[in-house]
Amino acid sequence: MSFLHTHSSECIKSELDFFSLPPTQTSIESSQWIYYKPVTSLTDDSPIEFVIPGHGEDYLDLTHTMLSLRIRVESERGESTSVAATDVAKAGPVNHLLHSMFNQIDVYFNQKLVSQPNNAYAYRAYIEALLNYASPAKTSHLTSCLWDADIPVYMDDMLDSSNPNTALERRAKYIQGNRALDLVGHLHCDVFNQDKFLINGVEVRMRLVRSKDSFCLMETRTMSKIHADVVGESIDNAILGQLPKRIIVGFVDNKAFNGDRKLNPFNFKNYKIFVDGTLFAFDLTPDLSANCAGHWNLVKHGSLRLEVRFEKALSVTINCTIYAEFDNVLKIDSSRQVIVDFSG
Repeated sequence: MSFLHTHSSECIKSELDFFSLPPTQTSIESSQWIYYKPVTSLTDDSPIEFVIPGHGEDYLDLTHTMLSLRIRVESERGESTSVAATDVAKAGPVNHLLHSMFNQIDVYFNQKLVSQPNNAYAYRAYIEALLNYASPAKTSHLTSCLWDADIPVYMDDMLDSSNPNTALERRAKYIQGNRALDLVGHLHCDVFNQDKFLINGVEVRMRLVRSKDSFCLMETRTMSKIHADVVGESIDNAILGQLPKRIIVGFVDNKAFNGDRKLNPFNFKNYKIFVDGTLFAFDLTPDLSANCAGHWNLVKHGSLRLEVRFEKALSVTINCTIYAEFDNVLKIDSSRQVIVDFSG
């Protein structure tokens, strides 16, 4: 017998490796969960702010930072209103309610903004949960965010006895009769998706901006049309500057995007672009490695143009949502100055 290649090294099967021992972790002495309450008063429309002080010697595990909320949907008749178990609820929350309640989350390290400011946080959280988690996760721990996938084709149907969208009915039962509902889940922000600890001496401030009630609640049915004759569109500078490594494109009704109690904001429709599928993903890396975290690719700058052509004329105004992923670096020097290589 001989080696297939002279530079190939010898190895041993793990079943025969009787003497190797696993390494012992000695760098982390202990860990604990710490609860922080909002520093701002809670009102209907004002942002919710949290502050995690940077003093002390402890490091912060950002990947295990979670948001916990207790909410209640009140009817116009007041808190004492109750609904019988046999009655049909009049209002139901949209999918992924914990994150659909917010349209923007700003994260600051020592007063330096380290998150991209935009008003589409709910769509980012929805797309990441939809594409990054398998069915077992969506039917287990994601339910703590009130994830319950809508039935296709019936996503815009309202609550009534003949509604085939059973997911909306199940979500509505959680808030029926002014019940209090506890929600908990991870934040969908860049700094909470990397595995490095945050060193001490860095204050973390988070600002959560509420979505409209008409965005995250659905009730009553109406029919409307806005305009027609749009069969194609070109967005010349969809992204200008550093080009992303991957983009995911979806189309949603403009009224639903801006908040409409009669429409589901996560009902991505294909609008006759293709027969099946409503989210379109494009890997823009040279080696098709957008899902690989083991290496970086060269940073390219330019403009990204999106051309869309529909088979039939549009009957409603729609919004194009683009989820873009970039490779960027965040640095904290010895004086606790925060430096980022992207513009906020």
